[in-house]
Amino acid sequence: IRKSKELIRQIKKASNRDVKITIVAPFSPKNQESKEELSKYVTTKNTSNQNSRFCVVDGQQSTVFLTDDKQTHPNYDLAVWMNSKYFADNLLSTV
Repeated sequence: IRKSKELIRQIKKASNRDVKITIVAPFSPKNQESKEELSKYVTTKNTSNQNSRFCVVDGQQSTVFLTDDKQTHPNYDLAVWMNSKYFADNLLSTV
């Protein structure tokens, strides 16, 4: 959710092209405003019991963040993008 301000423009564009995006993140009262803004364009799932960050697009592609953004400077945040329906389906089934 901390990346929502940086990504909202791209998320809006994708949503306007009927791209289905699911964001899985730990939601709390502190980030409720960001969640409400994102929910206009994406499906959100809460992972308050997990410390993970990932995004699944159209049930086909996924981005998995590899670093803990609380301990990593934003310039060094690292993620892997995969184009695999099998992986995306399995990733979503974990939440």
